[in-house]
Amino acid sequence: ARNEQRGVNLDPRIPNELSFELSRGLAIRGVVTDPTGAPVNGAVVMATSLLPKQPQNEEARTGATGQFEFLSLVEAPFQLTAMARGFQRHDEKPVQAPSDDVHLVLEKQGMAHVKVMSQNNRLLRNYLLNVKSHFATQNQIGNVQGQAPRNIRGTDLENGFATVENLNAGTYVFQIDA
Repeated sequence: ARNEQRGVNLDPRIPNELSFELSRGLAIRGVVTDPTGAPVNGAVVMATSLLPKQPQNEEARTGATGQFEFLSLVEAPFQLTAMARGFQRHDEKPVQAPSDDVHLVLEKQGMAHVKVMSQNNRLLRNYLLNVKSHFATQNQIGNVQGQAPRNIRGTDLENGFATVENLNAGTYVFQIDA
């Protein structure tokens, strides 16, 4: 809920008191799970009003049961965005306030194991690994959020492989500079 008082003239010589009465807002409640139905603990869920003349942005975090709740929302359609470590971001819209049974399903992110061999079939232990998004229809590549180029050293390898985590479903280009 939102209320405002405009044109408030403050007098620095006296205590200035403002009183507000907020109307009861609407709620959106729901749960965040993975595809198996297991609750996602610690997911951040954001509610953003889709009406430009009624801007409202709220944030909630899920607990062990995966449940979230927004109170005091304006009557409007909202976009809900859920994010959690190890999962792909999920956007759901429109969700009308009030709603009591919203179910957001987060897909797990993937990983890749990378092994680099030299021309004479020897394991390389030092190289630069870069992961880019591949847009095949445009024959373009682009940066992947959260995937900066990594200097791989022998201590980074497990059974000869470097691991790249937190990859959303998609098409990638893996670049090696040695």
